Amino acid sequence: MEHHAARRPQRRLLGVVVATIALLLSVAGPAAAFRGGSVDDPAARNPATRGPTGKTYLLNNGWDAAHDTTVVTGNHYDRVYTGDFDGDGRDTVVYRRRATYALGRCYQVFGRANDEAFVGDWDGNGTDTLAVRRGNTIMLSNTPCSGRADRTITYGRVGDVVLVGDWDGDGKDSFAVRRGNVFYVKNRLTGPPELTFAYGRPSDTVLVGDWDGYGRDTLAVRRGNAYYVRNALSAGPANFRANYGRAADAALVGDWNGDNKDSLGLRRRDAIPAPRNGIERIAAAYGMSVRYSPRPERCSPTAAGCFGLDRSYIWISNTRMAGWSTARKEHTAWHEVGHSMQYKACGRMDLPRLEQLANALADALQGTTKPWVSVTPADQRNARTILAGRCPF
Repeated sequence: MEHHAARRPQRRLLGVVVATIALLLSVAGPAAAFRGGSVDDPAARNPATRGPTGKTYLLNNGWDAAHDTTVVTGNHYDRVYTGDFDGDGRDTVVYRRRATYALGRCYQVFGRANDEAFVGDWDGNGTDTLAVRRGNTIMLSNTPCSGRADRTITYGRVGDVVLVGDWDGDGKDSFAVRRGNVFYVKNRLTGPPELTFAYGRPSDTVLVGDWDGYGRDTLAVRRGNAYYVRNALSAGPANFRANYGRAADAALVGDWNGDNKDSLGLRRRDAIPAPRNGIERIAAAYGMSVRYSPRPERCSPTAAGCFGLDRSYIWISNTRMAGWSTARKEHTAWHEVGHSMQYKACGRMDLPRLEQLANALADALQGTTKPWVSVTPADQRNARTILAGRCPF
């Protein structure tokens, strides 16, 4: 992981209203144990089709408009998490590929490729560890770098959105369920919720953190690049609003400097020029740009296009595509987008029938009823599994 200290201008409260604002966030009609807070973006819940891209992370230790630290880690398409995995009081950004988690101190293999993962300090020892969820069963590990679960619990309903936080300040993380804009908070790992309240809108991105350093996690909601932060687990107005980053950035939460207060981080993708044609519009819709050259970039000499984990763009050969129809050119772009989805869903690129599956994904994304040459019914089934956000292998 590379760290670069950003040059920081004099601290200014740009776009931040520190006083209490009277905006009520409602629908019409971690000093906390887990310093790296949960984030739920309803628009990005499917990791294969709408998961964020980029490998640059801008971490802010306060609430002004300038980030303090730039971190570059993983590749452009990894799934990422935040937490204090070594107990030093500072959160870091880590990434996951299939069931392997690059935690800095180790590569931990835990659970299965299709498990939903959480990070928290389940036993209150000051170190975050992993938990994975299948259906409404959650398996927790209290042992850093261990592949075995120490405890298994049943929580919520299948399909619930689950958040993690130290809601009561006891030094231990537990879960909350989000259903629309209603939150069911539980201060223990078992039993019924102790607290239910409504906050924000069902479409809001919800972030969990200890914003004021009092030791209890609460919620913030995001709309565009505006964050509405509340320091109590209840309905009511936000305590303050901050504007940070760009609407296209993916948000993270963590205590990056060990001051016992959570603040924001951003995952920023590489710049995407304004699309000029169908190929570029297809790529841009999935967080990528397009580059053209007559010579293949680490692709087969006969390739017309190529996707690579180390690149934020699709490579396209105009020479190879000379004389092709627009539909065929655009299918190539959809094919490369399909490769990115294969990786996002499965965490690897050495999948069976890789190219045929990419064609099946291209067919599905375009709504094509006639399958591409060599695409089989099994490829189509596997494509549907990936489009649902799961790995078929």
